[in-house]
Amino acid sequence: MKNIDGVGQLEPHVDVFTTQGTRKQIRVDGDVDASGVTTDGQPFSGVEEFRQRLLSAPQMLAENLARQLTIYATGTGYHFH
Repeated sequence: MKNIDGVGQLEPHVDVFTTQGTRKQIRVDGDVDASGVTTDGQPFSGVEEFRQRLLSAPQMLAENLARQLTIYATGTGYHFH
């Protein structure tokens, strides 16, 4: 994300607000590194490859989605005793 001022000059920073409500400038120059490693150790080099990794395990994806929706809906995790 680039910030362009009124004259058309590129500004390599963006103003953001912190959780405390204070204003802060962060630099946004350079490329984004979208590579990473999944929790089971499979590397990916970008968003599309990550998407393919997710779709290759539909059962795991569905279980995690149900878990995250449960946490969101109840405001807490679930526990078995």
